[in-house]
Amino acid sequence: CQFFDCMGFGTPLVMGLRILYSQVCNKGGVEMKDVLEPDMQIKIREALIELLQGPQLKFQRRIVFEQQGKLIVFWDGSLTAFGACAYIVSGGGSHLLTSAGKVIGKGKYTAPQSEMAAAALAVRVGCKVQTEMCDTKFTQVMYIGDSQIVCKIIATGRPCRLDVFYGSRLMFIQENTNPRQWA
Repeated sequence: CQFFDCMGFGTPLVMGLRILYSQVCNKGGVEMKDVLEPDMQIKIREALIELLQGPQLKFQRRIVFEQQGKLIVFWDGSLTAFGACAYIVSGGGSHLLTSAGKVIGKGKYTAPQSEMAAAALAVRVGCKVQTEMCDTKFTQVMYIGDSQIVCKIIATGRPCRLDVFYGSRLMFIQENTNPRQWA
């Protein structure tokens, strides 16, 4: 069974299952023939029920808006995953355009690292939307997240003064955005 979701609308629905799968895989010593522990079985069952309720959600297959609008990209990170979603705000309404999310695997991130990774993902999402919607004039592009640390680093940071993890992501962010776009 495959789930093709080129727009990323299902990302919030499958993220719970992806996190649980990552936890099982990272545990080590688990093989395909093994039976999961009862508490993990309950968590997976609950996540599947939530996923199966997904068809009740309805997404517009076509979005009609003026040929201009604001592009707003929200981003957030946690100790288990990080993600971003893009909206267009036009003519008094807003529409979800796409989203993306990543589960943090074996390499554990700190909270600020996850937030920085989310900010970089948001820039990739924002750049992709602008490239694909080249006929749309975006009057404003904003990146909104809840990490004051990351916003401060983006506004004032110099990539060469940071370690490789932060420096490389900050360089990518600064090459594709300007500090006034971050809130």
